[in-house]
Amino acid sequence: MDFVFGIAEYFGNWIAAAIEHLTGWRPDERAKNIIDWIGLITSAIAGIWGLGALIRGGGSATKQDIETLRQELQALREAREASQPSHSGNPVSAPDTGLARDLDAALDTALKAGNRRALKDKTAAAVEAAIDALLAEHAAARKRQSKEEAALWRQKGALAFLRDTKAALAAYAKATELDPDDVEAWNALGHLQQRVGKSGEAIASFERVRGLADKSGNLPIAAMAIGNIGISQIARSEISAAERSLTEALRIYEKLGNKVGMANQLGNLGSVHAARGDFEKALSAFRQALAIDEALGRKDGMANAYANIGNVFLRCEQPDKAEAMYRKALALYEELGSATDIATSTGNLGNVHLTRDEIDAAEAMFRKALEIDTKLGHKQGIANHYGNLGIVFDIRDDLEQAEAMYRKGLAINVELGDKVGMANAYGNLGILSERRGNLAEACDYWRRALDLSRQIGAKPMIEKMQGWLRNAGDPAGQSGAVL
Repeated sequence: MDFVFGIAEYFGNWIAAAIEHLTGWRPDERAKNIIDWIGLITSAIAGIWGLGALIRGGGSATKQDIETLRQELQALREAREASQPSHSGNPVSAPDTGLARDLDAALDTALKAGNRRALKDKTAAAVEAAIDALLAEHAAARKRQSKEEAALWRQKGALAFLRDTKAALAAYAKATELDPDDVEAWNALGHLQQRVGKSGEAIASFERVRGLADKSGNLPIAAMAIGNIGISQIARSEISAAERSLTEALRIYEKLGNKVGMANQLGNLGSVHAARGDFEKALSAFRQALAIDEALGRKDGMANAYANIGNVFLRCEQPDKAEAMYRKALALYEELGSATDIATSTGNLGNVHLTRDEIDAAEAMFRKALEIDTKLGHKQGIANHYGNLGIVFDIRDDLEQAEAMYRKGLAINVELGDKVGMANAYGNLGILSERRGNLAEACDYWRRALDLSRQIGAKPMIEKMQGWLRNAGDPAGQSGAVL
């Protein structure tokens, strides 16, 4: 033990000499005692490090070796504490107790596992192997438990999916936390994030689905994820990116011969064409999708196609044809119990009434749709209904209420990053300013709407804003003018 004590004192003298050399300060006796204690700890750590090397294969270490080292460390501490006065009420301890306890436990673990070779051949490798096996068992059990718990959270989310968006979001987020490889949970989470207007987060969730699908070589899941990414990109008015994503998904489905996937992506591509104002291409895509869904008897796909065709007819100022399509869609959505789609179809019928100057009927439809989407937390739908109610009040010459509705819708669209919705809101606010006689303010709103429309390539809106600006004498109304 004197040898080890000497090593500790050597470390202390070396530290004191280094301090004096670097700073010019010579430690007093009290400081020297503290430095000697540091030397003791250093030597103890060195001893422990050496033991670690033995355990990892540098030599042999038995339980007796560990016990001997622990006794030696304890004696060293007692000797050091007896040789110097106490300067504080706080005891100082070397880090040996926990090590010895854990080493004892390691050997006991090996013995309980039936691995007595650990002591017989005087090597720690068998002990380490036994512990590694137990760790693997615990990890596997923990993974199984996490997957089982994640499945329960998915079930909870599924129950809330159609009636409580907030609860469903929390449930599926918890499922992905517990099981990061759960494709179903990530996909449902992405749809819910899209529902509440978090398109960027939705894209990230769908990217996780795609990554997992690529890793497993599952082409149908990869195509589904790519298509969902495209839908989120439409919501963010990233029209060109959306077209690329949706076309890629369509090609995969065609390669697989997956008719349902083909119909879905044709419908989505129709929405891209409609956003750009290319109604002929939009109708062609929607009708192709409808033909596939009718052949398959897919009611949800048929309803979507009817609604999309109705939108094109309404924008082409054919309200009777639009109403016929919307009512077909609404009947199927009610049969399917799809609340979000029921709200959308109800709002669409309100637009039909609006084009016919049936203002009270239009308001009733818009408020009914707003009530449904508010309960669902469907922000994009809420923004659309506020915009439509603004038009109702505008027609009634209630400009104050109209502005309030437009600004509510605009605030949500800004939050969502919905450039189409923002452009519509700015256009409508410009009309209000013009009616109030503030032409400069009106042109400012219309320039904003024109800029956003150019960003997404919405030709009809670009032409409309340019016409209004041109009539107001604003240079931005000229074709090719730079804002």
